[in-house]
Amino acid sequence: LGQSAPSYAQRHLLPYTTATLAEVQRINSIVPLLVRGASRDTTFNGYNIPQEGSLLVNLWSVHMDPQLFPEPNTFQPERFLDQDGNFVKHEALIPFSMAGQDGALHAVRLPDAAFYIQSARGRA
Repeated sequence: LGQSAPSYAQRHLLPYTTATLAEVQRINSIVPLLVRGASRDTTFNGYNIPQEGSLLVNLWSVHMDPQLFPEPNTFQPERFLDQDGNFVKHEALIPFSMAGQDGALHAVRLPDAAFYIQSARGRA
């Protein structure tokens, strides 16, 4: 980086810093529970979700799942680095959302306890 201050465009030059930020977002979820609305009828992990349906997503339970992140209570930025020290994004690190730009849910392997489905019609 030389004398310049680090920038987002240079993040590929700072893999350990990027891994540390990812681990901070994993271990201390800023938004532990998230409510998302379905933009269209869909099926997710075997559940049919109507367009009017709402999802209550427990991001904390995903980020602290020992099957997804071994030793989840241990702060370990290295879990986001490959053997060569390059940053590797983990598919289950979803600190702010589960949906893409089109509103479709990402195909992330989540435990059933990670989310609850509630119909907007008032049925739980």
